[in-house]
Amino acid sequence: GQHYLKWDPSLAPEETSNLRFFKPVELSWYTLKAPAAFFSLLVPHDGPTTTTKTATTTIAETREAAKQLQFQLRGINLTSVRRLGFKGDPYFALYKRVDRPQGATWSKLYHSNVVRRNLNPEWETIELDLHQVTSSGDMNQEIKVVVYDHRIAGPHRKMGVFETSIGRFIEAKNNNNNNNGSNYTGDGRDDDDDVRFALMDKGKVMGHVSIF
Repeated sequence: GQHYLKWDPSLAPEETSNLRFFKPVELSWYTLKAPAAFFSLLVPHDGPTTTTKTATTTIAETREAAKQLQFQLRGINLTSVRRLGFKGDPYFALYKRVDRPQGATWSKLYHSNVVRRNLNPEWETIELDLHQVTSSGDMNQEIKVVVYDHRIAGPHRKMGVFETSIGRFIEAKNNNNNNNGSNYTGDGRDDDDDVRFALMDKGKVMGHVSIF
């Protein structure tokens, strides 16, 4: 026979259980028929490696979640752009500013659902990847929201617009969520502490928009 190293757990004290102790043992030729099983004794199958992998996954998931921006916009006392007192069918589009050598342009990021016959619309909650808004992580990235009156025939008519930064957008969302929109009734009456963006058209306030 020949001498090989084989794991002997009786030689490992509890306080050093992560170390590997071996003692020489004599193995006959037929023991070597299963070398994979033999050498598997030398490879740890549990311990800190598994824990570290789990922790890394959790951190990655947390970072990924932080890249998502979920929010809901609500229109407050929007001014109708229709005649004869009709309320209109508002929807909004979200844009980001893109600076190019030939001049700045606005790139559309999102187009909301249409809320029929309502001047205090609550649009559907949406989720955006922040990389869509700012690939560099710049919270001063300029964005704008344009509210339109949807028309079945003919071009949709602009009701108003506001511009801000993505940082201010998120700050307003966090502020309003902390207030829980507690006094919001859906008819244009809202908490005085909520942050609202004035919707403007040709120098005239056309209502307000809150973010939650």
